[in-house]
Amino acid sequence: MKLGKKQIDDGRETVLRRRKFKNRWLSFRKSQDGTAAVEFALVSIPFFLILFSILEQGFYFLGNRLIDAGVNQISREVRTRQITVENTSEEEFKIALCAKSLMAIFDCSKLSLDVRTIASFEVPAEPPVLDNGDLDTSGFGFAPGGRSTINVIRAYYDWPTVLDWGNIAQAGWGSITGEGMGTNGYRRIVGSAAFLNEP
Repeated sequence: MKLGKKQIDDGRETVLRRRKFKNRWLSFRKSQDGTAAVEFALVSIPFFLILFSILEQGFYFLGNRLIDAGVNQISREVRTRQITVENTSEEEFKIALCAKSLMAIFDCSKLSLDVRTIASFEVPAEPPVLDNGDLDTSGFGFAPGGRSTINVIRAYYDWPTVLDWGNIAQAGWGSITGEGMGTNGYRRIVGSAAFLNEP
C-alpha cells in the first residue's frame, strides 16, 4: 500500500517529536545545575550544628580550666596564710579570685564559693547538690582554718549554653551527654582544691 504525502509528513513529524522529547529528557537527567546548592542545603544544618557544638564545648573546657587555675592560685595564698578569716572577708575573697588571670570572662556575681576546714583528706566535704541538680548554697561560707589545718576551697559556676544539652539529657540522651548537666541552659563548672595549711 502506497502512503500519501500527508501520511509520510505526519509520520516524520511524530518521529521528530519523539526524538526531541527523548533528547530533552536525557539532557534533563545529565544536568548538574543547582545540585551543589541542594546538597549544601541538606548538609548545612547538621554541619553548622556540629561545628557550633564543638566550639561551645571548647569554650566550656576553657572555662573549666580557668576556674581550676584560679582556685589553685588563690589556694596558695590561703595555705601560706596570706589570706585568713581575720584579714579578708568573703566578698574580698571572691574579688581576689575573680582578679586572677583570665577570670574576667566570668560573671563574678554568679560565682558560688565555699571555703572551710575538714577533719581529714579521707572525709571530704559533702557535695552541695540537690536531687534535682540545683546547687544548695545554704551551707556555704568563708571559714579558712588556722595553722596546720586541712582546708578545702570549692568554686561553682553555671556556664551558660546555647545548645541546651541538659534538656536533651532529660529526653533520654544522658548516656551521650553525660551527667552534671544543667536543666535550664547551663553546664556546671566546679573548681576545687584541698590542702594542708603551713604551720
